[in-house]
Amino acid sequence: MKYLHIGFGKTGSSYLQKYVFPIISKEKKIQFVDLRNLYRYKKKKSNSYKVTPLELLKKYNRERFLISDESLVAKNWEHNKAKKSFECIKKKFSKDTVIIIFIRKPSDFIRSNFIQKSF
Repeated sequence: MKYLHIGFGKTGSSYLQKYVFPIISKEKKIQFVDLRNLYRYKKKKSNSYKVTPLELLKKYNRERFLISDESLVAKNWEHNKAKKSFECIKKKFSKDTVIIIFIRKPSDFIRSNFIQKSF
């Protein structure tokens, strides 16, 4: 199975990446790739070497995986670009890839973002 999680921020993605996806990947015997960690690692390794999440995806487009990264749907959670991003991602993966996306009610998203940045 191929799973690709491209959820927006403030929809529980960090919880899924930390607690849920590792369990699912172990039970299904598939590789879990949290692109956030790979992207941070590559960026820290050398300031001049920057790689986009989509470039990292090319490396992990295998037969069995679970990939997760919030920035795949749109940089900085720009909801107005989600459809274009989704269509681009669909083209890069085979038709048997299950794409998982969570969308939060806009008013809840704004409130959650405000609360997080206030403290």
